[in-house]
Amino acid sequence: MNLQVSKAMELLESAGVRFRLDGERVKAVVPDPTPLDVTEALKSLAQRREEVRAVLVIRMVRPSTCVASCYQIQPGRWIHHPWDGCQTPTTPQTVYEVAQAECKHCDGAGECSCPACTLRRTEVRVPCSMCRWQARQLWLVASRPRECWHCEERRLSSQNGPCAGCEGKTVAYVQ
Repeated sequence: MNLQVSKAMELLESAGVRFRLDGERVKAVVPDPTPLDVTEALKSLAQRREEVRAVLVIRMVRPSTCVASCYQIQPGRWIHHPWDGCQTPTTPQTVYEVAQAECKHCDGAGECSCPACTLRRTEVRVPCSMCRWQARQLWLVASRPRECWHCEERRLSSQNGPCAGCEGKTVAYVQ
């Protein structure tokens, strides 16, 4: 779908123009009296009839809560853009946990020492991020840095008060 054609159609619709499909033909119902700018915009869209038709076909199946920037990637599957005003409620996807014995990442051990799992915080094996992701989340919270690198460096170089970067506050984040 051409986004420019869709935006042009939305502007015309806000001016009172209504588009509809009549079989294979595209019909535009214009307000009376029709402003000159609307007439010119309709003439430019008339040269792109197939694209206007494609937009109308997509709109027929698009949920009414979607905006023009939402698009269908396959029948029944849509990419929604809530930041553009899409009001379609999304359903959270279920997480399919890999059985520990079948995990290829840690070879079934349940613990791993790779950089993806340890985040280079330790050399010790930690819960695998693929098969034991809930235990890994707990480990992430428990192993988070208590002070920022500014404070570490500041403490090592001099004792001139709190760090200018974080003002000595404890960093509390979860990666």
